[in-house]
Amino acid sequence: TSNFLSSLTETFADQLNKNNEVFRTDYAVVTNNGIKKKLKIKVAEQNGIAANLSFQDLDGFIKTVYNLLKPTNSNKKYLTVDHILWIVFNELSDPKFKKLYPEQFEYYQGDQMKRHALALRIAGLFEVYLEYIPEKLDQSAADWQGYLWKRLHAKCQQDYVTINQIKETILTELKDINKLTLLQEKLPL
Repeated sequence: TSNFLSSLTETFADQLNKNNEVFRTDYAVVTNNGIKKKLKIKVAEQNGIAANLSFQDLDGFIKTVYNLLKPTNSNKKYLTVDHILWIVFNELSDPKFKKLYPEQFEYYQGDQMKRHALALRIAGLFEVYLEYIPEKLDQSAADWQGYLWKRLHAKCQQDYVTINQIKETILTELKDINKLTLLQEKLPL
């Protein structure tokens, strides 16, 4: 693996060295900060400098591509686990939730830390469902989690875009040759 990474790093540095556009940002998708640091060091060693590089994780890169390609009339925010967390946290204190699900409310009543911990677990679950099995959420039972999902969905539909919607938008927009050309100009490989 180490030899493969070294070979890949050399190839990456060679490609960057061929770039004659000094002010162009070059992008690299990396899995972690360790790889990012190693790439920067190796590029600097091999090319004498490592500048104007943008290292992103896969989700960050997908969002960068989406921002370049999304329809101009779209001003929706990305739905992150933090957004989900705080929406669920607030819903857990809603009087309607307290009335419909007194047993769940009793668990965290008066304890903000428990309420936050519960909201965090639900947010993590919803995030996984949204990305990998969104149909499960649409078929959710009429229990308290289903109630929270429906409330979240109602609040987010107008203001947020999910990672799956982002991916769908990218695939749709790439069918337009003008958008494909724009992407190649802004994110050259």
